[in-house]
Amino acid sequence: MNYLQDIKYKGNVFPIPYTIFSPNQEANLCFEHETVSKNWKEDFTYTINSKGFRFKEEDKPKTICFVGCSHTFGHGLPQDKIFPELVTQKLGNNWQCINLGFPGSGPDSQMINLSWALNVYDIDVVVWYMSAPMRQTVKKDFIHTFVPPTADFLETKKEKDSFLKSVVELEETTYLKTYWQVYSMLSFLKTKNIKTYYKCWDGLFHAEIQNVLKDLNITEFTDMKNIDLARDDAHKGPESHKWFAEKILEVMHEI
Repeated sequence: MNYLQDIKYKGNVFPIPYTIFSPNQEANLCFEHETVSKNWKEDFTYTINSKGFRFKEEDKPKTICFVGCSHTFGHGLPQDKIFPELVTQKLGNNWQCINLGFPGSGPDSQMINLSWALNVYDIDVVVWYMSAPMRQTVKKDFIHTFVPPTADFLETKKEKDSFLKSVVELEETTYLKTYWQVYSMLSFLKTKNIKTYYKCWDGLFHAEIQNVLKDLNITEFTDMKNIDLARDDAHKGPESHKWFAEKILEVMHEI
């Protein structure tokens, strides 16, 4: 079985939009070492479009943009079973789904990709299922995803220990900077009159951002329920995505 080729960037020119996948490709696996459950019966392929994301490039009158990490990407699931596709289908044939989710993305890359999409597409609705304040980290001219507590992009134990120590010491600063950045992005969406639905699956950060959601009149939706598992036995499965799509649609009744 083949797996999606990732894209590596070198030098000081950082990519916008940022994605970990090379464009225009299909593969059976997302990553080389992706787990495939013995209980999973349905074969499928991941399809990456010309922008490096997992959505069909169509021309529709209205556009809904989904922002997030592997849950939004739909890691371990066929494309027609993931919540961005299910929500868009329920909205009707006039709606184009822009799915900017990819595995390991943090709020920093999610915000830069949303900024890019706002410049490229005429977006009517944003659904942002934000991940914890993990970050894309540059080391030796490469962009790596740092998901605490792993630091596999560093070679020696001394480097890893030093990096993790600095991350712990700067954790409150990271949350503060993310808080400010999220506030700025949500404020911008409000000034653009783009209906925005938001949820952070990191409980600590989501509790801290509640006053921002209230002040900016941002509609909150619930967290994804853990009903079943995807093919990789790690991410949430098709029934979880179906339930989640229904809950998102419930708070989108005004559309």
